[in-house]
Amino acid sequence: MSATALRRAVSAVAIDADPAYAAIKRYKVFNAESTAFAEQEPSAQSPKYPAWKAKRDSDMKKWNALRNAMLQTVPTTRAGALALIAVATSGDYVAKGDIDAEDALILLGTLAKAVPAHA
Repeated sequence: MSATALRRAVSAVAIDADPAYAAIKRYKVFNAESTAFAEQEPSAQSPKYPAWKAKRDSDMKKWNALRNAMLQTVPTTRAGALALIAVATSGDYVAKGDIDAEDALILLGTLAKAVPAHA
């Protein structure tokens, strides 16, 4: 195995083992699903609206929980830390106003936990 192939294999294992990637994936998958559902909003006069709104409200609670879980997942690799930063500062996330000062502080605290203490 070449040195390059070995580095790629080690990186792939590290990424798979980093919990940040799983948290990011859960957030992104649910975000896409809930956004697609939200875009199917019926008119407020429709008999389907109350059920749609109830599901949307439930989805928002789950979305918030997944976002918070993602922001609080301590990465175990440098790549995982960079991935969390990338998601939290991505155009879609920021443009929608999904990150605010409180979220930024949570993420900074999470990243600080990932840095080993210096003796």
